[in-house]
Amino acid sequence: MFMGRSVEAFSAIASDIGVRRFADEEEDSFCCRVAYSAARFWLSAFCMDDGAVGEEGLTKQAMNRRLKTWVSNLDDVRPGIGAWFDDEGKGLSTIYNRLIDVGDLAPKGFSGSFVATRPVKVDLSSRMSCIVGFYDPTIAGANICGHDVRSMVNSGLLSLVHSENALTPRPTPWWVRDCDYMTWEKTSNYDEVKFADVRTMRWNINRPDIWSNAPTWVNDLALARVDGGLAGPLFFVAVKGHGRVRMSQTTRNQAQELFFYLRCESGHQAVARYTMLDNFHAQAVLPVGFLPGGDNRVIDAVGWPVEGSADRSNRIIRTETIPLLEEVLSENYIGFRGATNERK
Repeated sequence: MFMGRSVEAFSAIASDIGVRRFADEEEDSFCCRVAYSAARFWLSAFCMDDGAVGEEGLTKQAMNRRLKTWVSNLDDVRPGIGAWFDDEGKGLSTIYNRLIDVGDLAPKGFSGSFVATRPVKVDLSSRMSCIVGFYDPTIAGANICGHDVRSMVNSGLLSLVHSENALTPRPTPWWVRDCDYMTWEKTSNYDEVKFADVRTMRWNINRPDIWSNAPTWVNDLALARVDGGLAGPLFFVAVKGHGRVRMSQTTRNQAQELFFYLRCESGHQAVARYTMLDNFHAQAVLPVGFLPGGDNRVIDAVGWPVEGSADRSNRIIRTETIPLLEEVLSENYIGFRGATNERK
């Protein structure tokens, strides 16, 4: 009886903030997703309840304390919520750090505090934008940045709206843009040079099993690595031409991007996959941590973590976000397909 009443309480919250229960979803999963999305609005409210009408905000430590108390109260109503939020570990900080990343919370100068931001529309793709910043989702018919609050799609920590946005051309890849400014070296300058095997099914260039002695050339490009000793591996873009091979050192993030490009161009594209749960929800494994800053922040916030609030890859997403994710991942040379699609 107690559990049934607790679900009713979470259903009321879900109705206020626009979270739907998917087909055959277990009660625990539904309650955790509702609490996760609600945490976004509560954290902004906490920052505005700072004793200075929201002008001073809260430090991360203060946010952690208030969020922990809030989660503890929810756990009294629905036991298990606290464990899902990992309120004794890093789960709580994961949430407010994601909100800082997307702009719901903003630093107040160099004070170490964060304030709630006013709502603004941010374009994410050619056909979807999000509303970041605090607004009251319970006010029926409220107009937020030109959009009726009832038309917004809540997916994780983002309020999404359909919009026709100007297409932004893909930036020139860094290995083309910076070519004339790179410092080039001979492979003979190093005792041993390894090359990424772009035919692998692996994603992470930190894995030792994706490296081999022979390069796999794609458009006369390859990704190389040498042992950097205590500093860790050093990554290079390698090019061949006029019978010689040259290398130029690059960062790990740029090397990861080049790796995805080489896999894509060679016909071995990295593909993230999703499984439909019903007409409105899907479960996806998203490559959080593999994309450049802005794109990574989007895919990290766009859905509900599955295993716990700190889960970095498994997400429940609204199906309206599938075209958005297809576009964002495609710009990073990664595919996004349904799990039942034929592998190509």
